[in-house]
Amino acid sequence: MKVKTGIEGLDEITMGGVVENSIVLLSGCGGAGKTILASQFLINNAAETGEKGLFITMEEGRSNIINSLPSGLRKTLDENENKVWFLDLSTIRQLSAPDAGKDDIASSVLNVEIMIEIIETWVREKGISRLVLDGIASFGLLYEKSTEFRNALFRIVSKLKSLHITTIITTEINDQDRLSRLGVEEFVTDAIIRITRINGRRYIEVLKMRGSDFISGKHSCEITDAGARAFPILNPISDIPKTDTKISTGIKGLDNMSDGGYYRGDAILVSGSAGTGKTTMALQFIDEAARNGKKAIYIGFEENPMELKRNAAGFGIDLEGYEEKGLVKIMHSTSGDLDPNKHAQEISRSLEGVERVVIDTISDYGSISHEAGLKNFLNTLIILFKNHNITSLMTVETDELMGITNLSSQGTSSNIVDGIIMLRYVEIGSEMKKALNILKLRGTKHKQEIKEYDITSAGIVIEEKFVGMEGVLTGSPRKSMTDRVEKFFD
Repeated sequence: MKVKTGIEGLDEITMGGVVENSIVLLSGCGGAGKTILASQFLINNAAETGEKGLFITMEEGRSNIINSLPSGLRKTLDENENKVWFLDLSTIRQLSAPDAGKDDIASSVLNVEIMIEIIETWVREKGISRLVLDGIASFGLLYEKSTEFRNALFRIVSKLKSLHITTIITTEINDQDRLSRLGVEEFVTDAIIRITRINGRRYIEVLKMRGSDFISGKHSCEITDAGARAFPILNPISDIPKTDTKISTGIKGLDNMSDGGYYRGDAILVSGSAGTGKTTMALQFIDEAARNGKKAIYIGFEENPMELKRNAAGFGIDLEGYEEKGLVKIMHSTSGDLDPNKHAQEISRSLEGVERVVIDTISDYGSISHEAGLKNFLNTLIILFKNHNITSLMTVETDELMGITNLSSQGTSSNIVDGIIMLRYVEIGSEMKKALNILKLRGTKHKQEIKEYDITSAGIVIEEKFVGMEGVLTGSPRKSMTDRVEKFFD
């Protein structure tokens, strides 16, 4: 049987919580949030289930721990003060210096027998079902040999199991590759959870959990006013539903070129340099859904929601009205502060009943620095959308003003999307024009022409194909060989 951790997201990572009556080692560097997580384990469950908890601290003082709790968590503690207690042994531990005499009273207080007696008394008198031993490595100062410390810990753990209480033991690590401070704690516990800080961000991972599966990997974690919150790595199922249903692109001429639009659940990539109309195409894609009473999500990075609504209104698209009706959700993020796991989780929790999703632009996923990481992240999102039978349209910014772009160099791959639409500037007769081509559209007999398009007050309008021209998408269009031969003979 499992019991909830009281920490949002961690129950999902542990697939339902920790095993009841187990001993969990929570390790992490200083300032990672171990004490907050451990406190939350007691406080939130006391509030939700009425379970009583005891927090025994051997390093940090009781008042400092409580005062350092996030405001929301501290409020919950105040409301449940008769269910959670903090027992401070840190002062006594400080008196138990290595040079203290063996007969010193302070030393004897932290003797394993006395520690067991303290725990047993509290469990019996208060009905404790959850326990935290914070800073267990300090207890090891009483023992000269690691084997002695291990035996002492084993005796405590055995007693805890006999008392049928679920316990978290915290220990501080200075090396993120270590599991514990003294190299002993991990051998007597049933589960190991490690919380780390890397480049200012917190990550939590489950390394061991006897009798239970869990989601492996480093999951994002943050400390809010309500306490700790984890954002599990998304791992969507790969059993993707198939559909023969097509939906409109929102652009009449593009529907004609794509033989009726996109297949429901497909992922479409729109590539182009600045000003080619990628966002306009994305807005028309969203508008098509909302006008027909279907829900859509717009995920953007560059334009804030007010700017986006203003620009959409210029094309006759009432984003604000759609938002008020609950048909369109605008998710705006700052790419520089983006946490991939948190971002993916926020998207995942918003997909109920949604038909279309726009990501404008994937070029702004700058925090996912390496190409392989970005491809994996995008692939995860695409599978997630497909699992919900959602059609997604993602834009990608290209550096080239004109000419062919290597899409792989943009941190994406043509293999993970179902369709690719290329938007380009071309110079013809000393005039800048715009060209559109459907490079790829799986399962569809799409038009191969390179067509001119214009951005009007009604959005993108597809015009005629470039007749008698070659090399349009290379940025160096020229008359076709046929026209040149005919002109030669003329």
